[in-house]
Amino acid sequence: MATNPINQKRIFIWCTARSLSTVITRSLSQIPDSYALVALFASAGSFGPERKFQDCKYEYAGTDTYTSMKAIYEQPWPSQSVVIGKDCSFYLEGKYDFIPEGYQHVFLFRHPLKSISSMAASFATRIKTLPEKQVYRFKVNQYKSLHNLHQYLKTTHGINAPVLDADDLIAQPKEMLQTVCKILGLPFSDKLLTWDWTDEKPDNWMVRNSVWEDHKIYGWYDNCLHSTGFRKPTEAAKTDKNALEPEFVKMVEEALPYYEELRKLRIKPGF
Repeated sequence: MATNPINQKRIFIWCTARSLSTVITRSLSQIPDSYALVALFASAGSFGPERKFQDCKYEYAGTDTYTSMKAIYEQPWPSQSVVIGKDCSFYLEGKYDFIPEGYQHVFLFRHPLKSISSMAASFATRIKTLPEKQVYRFKVNQYKSLHNLHQYLKTTHGINAPVLDADDLIAQPKEMLQTVCKILGLPFSDKLLTWDWTDEKPDNWMVRNSVWEDHKIYGWYDNCLHSTGFRKPTEAAKTDKNALEPEFVKMVEEALPYYEELRKLRIKPGF
């Protein structure tokens, strides 16, 4: 069993894609002496020797495995007061033995019409240039995976992890962060609401080379890194289901039942 240094807080953010998970990670990593471990299982599941599709080749593919990434998540990191893990839950589908020990878990999602509309926009501008089989990362029912992991932790380990709706976060960032920090025992200050614009990895983030190289090609983290705080979506953000292609409409419809179940559990300001 992993043993954390005394007084160190560890939280793990499980999320769906395009749900502001990088933004909340950026926010919480403003806590002094914090360290963020970003998308390590994504590195193993997309680019390592255990990746889902072995015939997808990348010149930047690495040797990361689920075992080696779990070990990094579980390292003591003794000089850090807060350790933040962040990954999409679907990478651990069928691999729950790799859930890192020693963490408080948090679940983050956003209305599927908004998240999947964002995926659709990315598909039009970025995802369409991915190797064909790698598109699977964006077409699985990530809400089902998130819901199933939450239920697994609850029924198997008695962990009733807090659930956070990104729409609440973006509407009331200060109030929601105060609530999240209170629940998790993290220190809150207004410094969590702003950060510096950057084109590079923040100094206190670990992002595996394969994931970072993929980001440099497709710009997955640009919206977060090229911001200085929480910002509401622009009017250009399309959330009209009728404007989506049929395959994305189907994704929204398949996600909605799991979204509704998760939304019933969501925390609210002052919870």
